Amino acid sequence: MDELLRETGKFHGEIGHGVAIGLKMCLAVKKAFGIESFKEIEGVSIVETSRCVPDAIQYIVHSCAGNRRLIIKDYGKLATTFIDRKTMKAYRVSVKPDIFKSKRWEEILKIKGESGVKDDELQAFEILKIPDDELFIVKEVKVRVPVPAKRPCECLMHGKYFCSVCGESVAERALKLQNGSPVCVTCSDAEAVKCINIEKERYWEPCA
Repeated sequence: MDELLRETGKFHGEIGHGVAIGLKMCLAVKKAFGIESFKEIEGVSIVETSRCVPDAIQYIVHSCAGNRRLIIKDYGKLATTFIDRKTMKAYRVSVKPDIFKSKRWEEILKIKGESGVKDDELQAFEILKIPDDELFIVKEVKVRVPVPAKRPCECLMHGKYFCSVCGESVAERALKLQNGSPVCVTCSDAEAVKCINIEKERYWEPCA
């Protein structure tokens, strides 16, 4: 597991707490699904933080924005829902709140790096040693948001539709009609970015 953390840290850019937690989330959910490899499922990951954890999941699960299998809902929480798109079976893995008040966590934070090694890096390797049942809550859940369907590469679909304002090529799904002419989102009158009330956007529920 130490070597996997080094590889994941190299992908992310550095080794730290979030990378270690993301790595352990992936290994914990493998046990929940009862699989040896993520190639056995068509995994989609909904990550509840935009910091560090998504990179670990991208590296290990091979979920990423480009294959429509990595969704980031930045609720500022150390939690991820892993979904098998083929069966819609899903597990939410979250860090237990009590771990941050524990003696073990207190001792981990006391570890200091030497000879140019960052504190976070050494502490990350200690996080790997925490048993899953001490670190995580793993729950089977039902997903309430649409899971992106598998699609062919969108680059192959460009060159057919163009915005009447900026002239750029636009995928058909993203075009809007304005005064009878095709317009892209950023040139349309509608706001390109809409704020989401994340308190009301609960996307999962525990299984009965």
